[in-house]
Amino acid sequence: LIIDLDHFKEVNDTFGHQTGDAVLHDFAEVLRRLFRPSDFVGRFGGDEFVVFLNDIPGKEIALQKAQRILDAASHVLLGVGGTKVSASVGIAASPQHGADYDSLFSMADRSVYNVKEGGRNGICFGKEEIQRLS
Repeated sequence: LIIDLDHFKEVNDTFGHQTGDAVLHDFAEVLRRLFRPSDFVGRFGGDEFVVFLNDIPGKEIALQKAQRILDAASHVLLGVGGTKVSASVGIAASPQHGADYDSLFSMADRSVYNVKEGGRNGICFGKEEIQRLS
């Protein structure tokens, strides 16, 4: 999964980098709690995070996790005016989207940008848009 926080540049520009840093920290903690110790959760850069899920039985589990990410993001508040955070999630899975890191990362990256281009705050599995909350 690749998770991109929506409108994050605006958060920094409007509320300042300290608030932006606090949002990143809070969101990272939320992600850490959502996943198993055997999964890999990390910040990729800027406002992007990645999650590698190992040994999941199917697409539905990945979609459930992605939905939990969107739900959790909506509970992260900026603290100034109670503005909520939203996220876009792109998912790629092996073997349908590739078997190596480059193929999977490329598909997940394209998927998250499909969500972004379509209005943000949603989930895309490969090329299939699953859900949009905005």
